This record gives sequence, structure tokens and C-alpha cells, in this order.
Amino acid sequence: MEWSGHLNPHVEAGVASTQSGTLPGAQWEEQMLIGKTIGQYEVVGFLGRGGTALVFKVLDLETGLHRALKMTAARPTEAELHRFKREFRVISRLSHPNVIAVYRYGVHDTRPYFAMELIEGRDLRAHLRGFVEASDYFKRVAELLAQVSRALVYIHDRHIIHRDLKPSNILVHQAGQTKVMDFGIAFEIEVTGPPSRAQTLMGTLAYVSPEQATGRKVDARSLSLIHI
Repeated sequence: MEWSGHLNPHVEAGVASTQSGTLPGAQWEEQMLIGKTIGQYEVVGFLGRGGTALVFKVLDLETGLHRALKMTAARPTEAELHRFKREFRVISRLSHPNVIAVYRYGVHDTRPYFAMELIEGRDLRAHLRGFVEASDYFKRVAELLAQVSRALVYIHDRHIIHRDLKPSNILVHQAGQTKVMDFGIAFEIEVTGPPSRAQTLMGTLAYVSPEQATGRKVDARSLSLIHI
């Protein structure tokens, strides 16, 4: 997801917290939605706020399952609305065990939202810190990055470039399964053609691959320093 601030990895990823309810300091806007129904979803907790979106823990009233629900912040710009709709469109094209799943898109009080998978786990950096002293550390890193690589091959085979792959955008489930997420600035080659140099340079500088930074072709090998 697109976040402008520094959030707890569990919040940043839309991951279930060990505590339900609202987070300390949640603003009135988030508090007002707790207990409300948005489409088929009942809001049961607040997970976090980014620069352009809010994320809630919700209960799907049709299936009885908990999901994460991402909603635009109040008064989004046209550019933010475009990115939000594009993110849902891109992810909805994908079905892979290592890519976050989305379920439904809707509009609530003029604000678009979509429901997605709620992952019990941590982002990649936090997960790796949990066993940095382990004797099989590098083996575990290799196994996790192999999962991410398979997801990237799948994504790129469908002519999509993620453009913002970094540890906070990779979740690791408690069972060890990785999930690539946050397609807010993903590029669809079939929709807009090959990206220009300026478009290619979008992303987080610390994790941009050499190919992306220099405007060259980006492919599934562009993992760069994602594990650091």
C-alpha cells in the first residue's frame, strides 16, 4: 500500500494486529467508522493510515471471514483516485500464492474502497530480524526470496511492473509464505505501453534496481537489495 509516513509493519501491511479495536491516537474519522457497515463488511478495527488511504480490519458478513479493507482518505485528489482504482484493477488480474488477493471494490459515501486478504504475520524486514542470529539465516533468506521471485515472474509474464518492491511491501505469513502487495504505482505495459524514463524512476530510491534507476528494461531479476 502507499504510505507516506512511518507505520508499524503490521499496520503498513494491513496485517492483523494481536489486539482488536482502534490504535492509540486514531483520529475521529477512523473512530467514527468502527462498528459501521461498508458494503458487506462490518468495520471491527482500525489498522492504520497512510498518506492517501485508511486500512481497517473488517468482518465479511457474507462469509464470516475477516479481511482488510483499504479506503481512500477524505477528499482524495484525482491522481490519488486514479492510483487507487489502478491498484485494485492490477491486483484483481493476478492470482498467485505469493501475491496479496483482493475481493471486492465499492464506494462508500463517495469514497472508493476495496477488500483484500488479511495476513497474520510481519513484513519481510521484521521477519528476517527474528532469526538474524540463526545458523540457517541465509538459507531462510534464499527460500523467502525464491517465493518473491516466483511472484515477480508471474507478475511480469502478465506485463505488469511493480516498481516499488521493498521489505515493507512483502508480507511473511506466520507459516512462512510471502505475499507481494502495494501495487499503487504498478505499471501496466499493455495499457500504456513501455514506461518512459521518468515513469520508470518512480519507486523508493533505496530499493530501486540498477535497471529501473537507469531507465533500462526491468524484468524478474530486478530484486536488487530487497533483503537488506
